[in-house]
This record gives sequence, C-alpha cells and structure tokens, in this order.
Amino acid sequence: MRVCSKLYALGSPLRIFERLPRQTWKEHTGIPIPSELRSRSDKLITKAIGNSGFNDLSGFSGNDLYAVGDAGAVWHFNGTAWEKLPFPSDRKLYTVTCGGDGCVYITDITGTVWKGCHGAWELVEQGHQTLPYADAAWFQDTLWCANDDGMRALENNRMVAAHLLEKHAVPDAVARISHCIDVSPDGKKMLVCGGQGAALHDGLAWQLLFSGNE
Repeated sequence: MRVCSKLYALGSPLRIFERLPRQTWKEHTGIPIPSELRSRSDKLITKAIGNSGFNDLSGFSGNDLYAVGDAGAVWHFNGTAWEKLPFPSDRKLYTVTCGGDGCVYITDITGTVWKGCHGAWELVEQGHQTLPYADAAWFQDTLWCANDDGMRALENNRMVAAHLLEKHAVPDAVARISHCIDVSPDGKKMLVCGGQGAALHDGLAWQLLFSGNE
C-alpha cells in the first residue's frame, strides 16, 4: 500500500511494515500480538490466527494512518503510536480509504460501506454481496470500489455500478475491468486493472489500455 510517497506492507498477526531507503523495512511497533496465539489450546490459536490479520491501509499522511482487518479491527496511527478504535461491527473489514472530504471509508466482507468522521461512524450502505470489495480509492471527490464482479462508486449516498453513474460516466468496455484500483501520488490519474484488462482515467476521460475481450 502507498500513502503519499511511502510504501507499507501488511501481515499477520496484526503486523505493519514501512519501506525505508536502501531496500529495508521497518516494523511498526505498539500493536500487541493476540494473547491467544501463546495459548496451549489449538482451538484458541486457530481462532486467533483467523481474527488477527490486516487487510488494507490508507492515510491522509504518514502521520495519520488507518489499518483495517479481521473481526472489525480498526487501528489508527497518529505519528507516534497506534491505537485501536471502537467500530460498530465485528465483521471482517476489507478496504479502508481516506477521502478528500476528511472522512474515512471502510468496507466489510458483505460490501457494507461505513463512513467515519470526527470519531463517529455512519452506515452509508448495507451490503449483501457474496464477494467483498477487493480494492478502493478516492478519486475526483468520489469513493471508488472494485472486485471481480465490477466497479462501483458512491453517488447520492449509495454504491452505483460504474456504467450507471450520472456524474462520472464509465464506458461499458471499462466498467467490465475491475479488481485493483490505484491513484497517482498527485491525485490526477486513476488506474483500474484486473483479469479483463486495464484502463486509465486522466481526470477528463477514460482510456482503455488493453482488454482481454479484444
């Protein structure tokens, strides 16, 4: 994951690493390893392993990071220390995105979307998906999410299929391309790619880079 110009890697149990110069990595400390992993009970250890992974990280800056993961885990880094935040769900969280509106957007295993502002969490849309969002990003004042079923964006407080958007119309050929989303460091371009191809948005229009359907 990239926040501004810094790269991060996530692992289990609840591990976060930051890329440093000279191809080295620094582990962020202060996030305790679940005590169940030290248990003599195989059942407790297995359960802890399944509930102690991070799945995504985002940030407003290197001193304002959010990481989300299993069992409703939401952690915040203030530049000095990590703190676990209260969250209204214990479901597995898949994506987190720090928006240009100053809010934090989180999606869970069902595609449910949460919005956090000033320490309070609001349910934006209740999801019923069988496939969670694999990636999410903030682009052109909009939350974008994608998985292998397609790409969606938050419009009028609901997640709308990309080809049905009113404000950010997406061509059908591009709407079928989804899975991973990345935005350039300057925020001016968004790349979407997946098993069916790749497409680039330059802030004005979509460019289909290549497609497996051709």
